[in-house]
Amino acid sequence: MDAMTEVQTPEFDITTLLRQAVYQQLFLSKDKIMGRMPQNVMQFKDVGFLLDNFIDHISEQVDLLNPKEVDAFFRFFENKFKMDFSPVREQIKHNFEGMGDLSGQALMIVYMVLTKLLESTREQAYKKFGLSRIQKEWEFTTKQHFHGIREDFQLLAQTSDKSISLLYNLCFIRLLAEVFDEKHILKNAKRQVTIKINDVINKMLKKAE
Repeated sequence: MDAMTEVQTPEFDITTLLRQAVYQQLFLSKDKIMGRMPQNVMQFKDVGFLLDNFIDHISEQVDLLNPKEVDAFFRFFENKFKMDFSPVREQIKHNFEGMGDLSGQALMIVYMVLTKLLESTREQAYKKFGLSRIQKEWEFTTKQHFHGIREDFQLLAQTSDKSISLLYNLCFIRLLAEVFDEKHILKNAKRQVTIKINDVINKMLKKAE
């Protein structure tokens, strides 16, 4: 059997697996999220409800979680999230080809695809709702190009800054709330994203003094 031969979805509790994949990377409990660094934690009301909605949408596409149909799986979420998953899709297909016979590895395949979906979605949401706004706010406030302080910003991010760390998941929540039309969660997510961005800008302004 070659790498692109159909691999049947395994008979296991897919909801449990999905919850593990989502929660262990992003969230601690029903109303608590962590940042990119797990030591950064904050309360966020009803985030568990939003994640259950996300997990339900993945569950509906579970039959596509195999090497033969992985393109269709990612296309569904490209349309849903208005994002481009082609780089990660090609990376996963390349990995499948290098793994040879995939029979008996359905569980690993499902987990790998889910992990890559989450990583790419979170990164793109952060760039769209977090990083781009930090750049715009900095340039509006200081009348200076962001590239002039990019190294300082990267250093701040590398030192586990709590606001930047939490922005990753707050931007992800903002995306999900917008896609699933959860207005009260979206309103809170936008507010929290703005608070964290303002904190980052203030820290950078103080460093630039």
